[in-house]
Amino acid sequence: MEERRQLSEITDTLRTFIGVLEKRKWFAIAVLIATIGVSLLLASKQSPVYKATATIIIEKRSPTVLSRVQEVIELGTSDYWSMKEYMQTQLEILKSRRLAKRVVDKLTLALDERFLGLDGANPPLSEAEKRRRMAKMDAVAVLMGRIEVEARMDSQLVLVSVEAPDPHMAQDLANALVTEYRQENLEYKKRVVSDAISELRDMLLRLKQEKEEAEAKVLEFERRHAMGSLESRKRSVEEKLRTYDERYLQAGIDRSDLESSPLRDQLDLQIVALEALLGEKDFSRVAHPILVESTTISLLKQKLVDLETKVRELTGRYGPKHPMMKAAYSQRKLVRNTLQREALMLLEAELIKLRKAHTEESDKLVKSIQMEDELRKMLERAKEEETELVKLELDYGPLKKGKEEVEKHYESVKERYSETSLSAQVETNNVRIQDLAPLPDLPIRPNRKLSLLIGVFLGLLLGVGAAFFVESLDSTLKTREDLEVIMGVDFLGLLPAIGEMDRPDVAGPHEQPELFVHHFPKSSITEHFRTVKTNLFFSRPGERLRHVLIT
Repeated sequence: MEERRQLSEITDTLRTFIGVLEKRKWFAIAVLIATIGVSLLLASKQSPVYKATATIIIEKRSPTVLSRVQEVIELGTSDYWSMKEYMQTQLEILKSRRLAKRVVDKLTLALDERFLGLDGANPPLSEAEKRRRMAKMDAVAVLMGRIEVEARMDSQLVLVSVEAPDPHMAQDLANALVTEYRQENLEYKKRVVSDAISELRDMLLRLKQEKEEAEAKVLEFERRHAMGSLESRKRSVEEKLRTYDERYLQAGIDRSDLESSPLRDQLDLQIVALEALLGEKDFSRVAHPILVESTTISLLKQKLVDLETKVRELTGRYGPKHPMMKAAYSQRKLVRNTLQREALMLLEAELIKLRKAHTEESDKLVKSIQMEDELRKMLERAKEEETELVKLELDYGPLKKGKEEVEKHYESVKERYSETSLSAQVETNNVRIQDLAPLPDLPIRPNRKLSLLIGVFLGLLLGVGAAFFVESLDSTLKTREDLEVIMGVDFLGLLPAIGEMDRPDVAGPHEQPELFVHHFPKSSITEHFRTVKTNLFFSRPGERLRHVLIT
């Protein structure tokens, strides 16, 4: 049922579409004819544009003329991906501004009013106005906008096309473009080779100078050093090395003994301990040997103990503000301060004594280290002297070898300079002009056939659209759906008009149209009346109609 409903909707839509076209066909045909006429009129007013195409070949490599001479620059490449990038680069060069400027300068297009499109102005321009516009226009940009480059698939062919309003101009522009491209490619090679020759020349001069300097150094070395006197100097240096080495070993042993001396370690521990004691606030409880051996400290400590005992006894009897308590406190403070001062003096004196002893031990170690350093320096100087003697024997070899290497480099660059100079005289190019652009016979624009086809297509679309637009503006009632939707009433049936075509030709009762159903009960018109009657009776199911108003 769903498929039938959809099919019915599609059928109704098509029927409506065809009905509208049938009804508005003359209007649609008028729009179609008008559109075709406009397109042909516009095509006839367009200026003709001609297209000339030249063909060039961009080879992978330039021809090899000198087989044993390596080129400075290779035009092209043999690798697939590199060649793909190279071809894409060349296509961009063909459309570049630099190449277009060469063509413009060669053909003086900046002053060509036909090329710039100033000859067909309406109304015609004066010479002053033409010159003013020529000065403002960019002839290079105009030419770049007319260039089209296409690489043929799976080949080395490249099509270079140029559009122009004149066939001869299009031909000249295309041929000039490929010719200048080939010439620029050759000039690029020449420029690179020329730069290489200049660099090789500078390098050759520099190497020649280095070669002469190396030869001079070898001669100077042979003149300045006598090889026979080196033996006696070597024996003297060997004797020094043996003596200094023995003394240096003995100094190292002495320095090690002093570094591991237990006396200095003991002094370090005593100094650290004494420095820690000096930070104490109460020396009455410190049992350092210096304080224990001091008679004064012992008496002061005994006196302090007695005063402490006295203070405790008085504390049980008197308060802290009692004169006797104050006197006891004062005596205890005095004795304690005296004890602190005497103990501090004794400890500081002992610390000075220990530091002095430690300094004496350290001085011994410093002198031993200085002696060892001095012997080490003397030994190093002797070794340096020995090394210098060995270098004198070895310096001649590197000087001579360096001279030979410079001579080798000089000869290599000299040979390469000769090859490059020779290759500069050979004009090889990997760009070849396969076909110059022929004179175009017909313009590529305007295309009247294409304009006609476009006009027909647009005319059909606009005609159909206009027909439906006019149909949408028609507000009259024409169909059953219009009655039910717009008027909001039920459709009972369609009663056709009884005309002459519906009546028999013979005379009879059919001459009374109001009795047509009675006289012709089996006609198609009578069937329409019966349909209205049936729909009218069934419009109120369950009720019997007694009154019917027809207006």
